[in-house]
Amino acid sequence: MSSTPHAVAAAMHFAKTLLHAGSCAFYRVDADCNLHDFHMDEDLRGFHRDYVGRLHEVDPFHARRLRHTDRTVSCLSADVVRPRAPEGAAYAAACAAHGIGDMVEL
Repeated sequence: MSSTPHAVAAAMHFAKTLLHAGSCAFYRVDADCNLHDFHMDEDLRGFHRDYVGRLHEVDPFHARRLRHTDRTVSCLSADVVRPRAPEGAAYAAACAAHGIGDMVEL
């Protein structure tokens, strides 16, 4: 099932406005926790290329790592970097290299 471009754009606009975010990405997660149907702001394209190439393997937010938790929202700075410094800090450094200061997953 794919969303219409208008619905995705509206969801992204809502999230950016609500969270005062500079950039936003939208994607779907299937029953096997595979990520697909990516939509993102242009300034995230380089990060996305690195993510698909290698970062997905260490992503603390990947659906496979979160599927057995009760969390519905996670924040990189609060939920990943501080409690799990080595893994979270490495991912945060990769994000920072692409100009991403913090990240929230809904």
